[in-house]
Amino acid sequence: MVRNTKSLRGMAGTVGTAALMALCGAARADIVVGNFTINESDGGPGAYGTALSFVGQTLGSGGFTASNGVGISFTGDGAVVQGSSPSNYLAPVIPNGGGSDTNPYLSSGTGTVTLSLPSLTSYFGVLWGSVDSYNKLSFYDNGTLEGALSGSNIVRLANGTSSVYANITTSFQFDEIVASSTYNSFEFDQIAFNADESGAGPSFGANNQLSTPEPSSYALLAAGLGMLGLMMRRRAVAVRAAA
Repeated sequence: MVRNTKSLRGMAGTVGTAALMALCGAARADIVVGNFTINESDGGPGAYGTALSFVGQTLGSGGFTASNGVGISFTGDGAVVQGSSPSNYLAPVIPNGGGSDTNPYLSSGTGTVTLSLPSLTSYFGVLWGSVDSYNKLSFYDNGTLEGALSGSNIVRLANGTSSVYANITTSFQFDEIVASSTYNSFEFDQIAFNADESGAGPSFGANNQLSTPEPSSYALLAAGLGMLGLMMRRRAVAVRAAA
């Protein structure tokens, strides 16, 4: 009887642990890298901000100002591109089974893409396509480099095959981001920012939201805890019977 009770207890622990792991997986813990906190999302910026797309934007390396006041400029073979070009750029993949991005997007090539913001911010969201270790984001405040991230800082580093939406918050404020890559290429789309705390500039939402587990994860957790409770009650009955 003691062995059976131990077996039940072990099974209950396994079920409860699995449920908790599922919940934690859905929440996807933040990654802290120096002055950066990165939250990888499957569905875009969500509560962090509103994504800007480049639908209708002219293809090529001509600089322009986006509808939200963000200035975008290029060096080298950086450009607005569309689709995929072998050995040059690969369209980002939209999370949650959205397929390849069919809209225009930004590509650094081996040059740069510079995003000049109309006000200071401490949040940047980006659909980061085909994450590579040699991709780099550099953050500036009035021309002074405050910090940088590479593709190696992204958990789902794939070196050329998958995409991730990265919600990046910083302990400092910045007004310029430079995307660069030492090899072809750094492709990205659906960029998002938020205004500084004074309320100046574009209003794209708060930068201090945490990811929220999906309802299905709560259901799985509840089911696991319910089974754990049932097994513990059976254990109590078995112990009383043995006595």
